Amino acid sequence: MGYSDRTKTVRILSCCALAAVLAAAPGFAPLGGIGWDGAAYAKSDKAGGNGNGGNGNGGNGNGKAKGQSASGKSAAANGKAAKVASADGTLHPSQKGKWNAMNANTNALDAHIANGNFNGTIGALSQVRLAAMAASGAELTPEQQAALDGFVDTSDVMADPQAIADALNEGTDPDTDPQYSVDENGLVDCSANCDGIDDAALAEKQAEADAIAEELEAEAIADAYDQFLEDSKQRIIDESNKPLDEAQQEELFDEMGDKWGLDLTPEEELVEEVPVEGEELAEGEVPVEEEIVLVTE
Repeated sequence: MGYSDRTKTVRILSCCALAAVLAAAPGFAPLGGIGWDGAAYAKSDKAGGNGNGGNGNGGNGNGKAKGQSASGKSAAANGKAAKVASADGTLHPSQKGKWNAMNANTNALDAHIANGNFNGTIGALSQVRLAAMAASGAELTPEQQAALDGFVDTSDVMADPQAIADALNEGTDPDTDPQYSVDENGLVDCSANCDGIDDAALAEKQAEADAIAEELEAEAIADAYDQFLEDSKQRIIDESNKPLDEAQQEELFDEMGDKWGLDLTPEEELVEEVPVEGEELAEGEVPVEEEIVLVTE
């Protein structure tokens, strides 16, 4: 065996011995040392952490974003709830639009009324305020009355003479009782069954007629002021920059009234007519049953 062959044999034996040593050490890994593998794991974990952390951070970011979104949604829900809640008696400011100006100092509105300035948003609010004051029978200043007269002319309101005469003769028997007439100047005269009617009796009837005329004229003026209020409210509706349904319109006027201490939505009095016993009922009417009183001994 030459030198070269012996060298090759030694190398082969060395490699076999090394392989045997490595095989006998199962816990040994050439690249598995703690220094690298731990670092590699830590790096992998960190990378995964970054990745996961990125996801986690992203998750956190997403979580934060979701949290913010949730907050935003909650705020929107709160806003919606606020709208619903405010709809119970008042409208949300976003629904009132230009009519948030109702919060203006009432002195500013009264100044517009006194100056006869009913232009624009404040002017429209001043008009409906004046109309509500008139319709409610509030005492007006001379300036307010002058402004009101500019809208509603009541100088020619006069009670109908026939309506006065009908009131004087109501409940009387036209065949036997004295009957009275009223001329265009409101003067009373006896027109039938006038035996025993002297100047004193006529004077008494004249005073009664004057009171009736005054009441009828007051009712006519009140009706005119009520119509003025309706017209003024319609102006608010027509000039609104926000669409409002009927219920919201009523809420808007209720809120105005609350702020000004006035009633902008007066309810009409319903007078229920009770049929007289023996009187024929109109079609569709329900007869009123007599009250039955139970007597127990």
